[in-house]
Amino acid sequence: MCDVDWNAVWEAELHSTSRRFLDDGSFWDDRVEGVRGNVSFGREMLDWQLSILDCDGDWKCLDIGCGCGRLSIPLSKQCRSVTCLDPSEKMLSCLRHEAETMGATNIEVVNSYWQDYRPTSCYDMSFASFSVFMHELPKQLMRMSEISDRVVIFASDELRVPLEVQRGLFGKEVTKHTDVEMIEGVAEQCGLNPVTVRRSFERATRVRSVEETAEALGPMFDMDASDPKLISYIAEHDLTKTDGMKRIGAVMWEC
Repeated sequence: MCDVDWNAVWEAELHSTSRRFLDDGSFWDDRVEGVRGNVSFGREMLDWQLSILDCDGDWKCLDIGCGCGRLSIPLSKQCRSVTCLDPSEKMLSCLRHEAETMGATNIEVVNSYWQDYRPTSCYDMSFASFSVFMHELPKQLMRMSEISDRVVIFASDELRVPLEVQRGLFGKEVTKHTDVEMIEGVAEQCGLNPVTVRRSFERATRVRSVEETAEALGPMFDMDASDPKLISYIAEHDLTKTDGMKRIGAVMWEC
């Protein structure tokens, strides 16, 4: 791992896939319903994530890229307070509604990108759940460490775009590393001494039309949803069905 410049790998991956869209609040404004209704992994993954966070009742926590509050709202029952940070105002509107419904009163909502956020105090723990998409990753991880006693980042431990899909759609392999591998590598090269825990979860079976699948996968593959090549590939390779196991990881360190 030491022979690889993981920041360079991360930046190249950002540019070679559509990950740049994922750090855009307006991108997520249009996907609130999909995020709120995503129950692909159910309670099992949530319980595992909460066990990894292992929150103390007196802790102040920061959720970076909180979305609709899937993780921060249940965590709020285990700690003193949670600051929920997200660039999408529509996601935060959803979170406010869910927090009110669940009676979560110790949540502070901040509409901001992590890169622009300037906290007025430190946190006992900062965490991010499938929401680390930013450039200058070493700088951002170090900033998380500067304001926190503990940092936990949940990410996919699978290729974002499978190799066979890359070869079929792009004619070549454009990325060969998982998010967990890259984040772990950058953290290690920053001297943060990360510890990584991995686990697999079974996805709930989901079947969509070819058009719905293209709408979902187009941005992931940096392709227009109406691109005939994408439509044809989805139909020929039966990508309309999502099931099987999903491998994720938690990269964490003490500060």
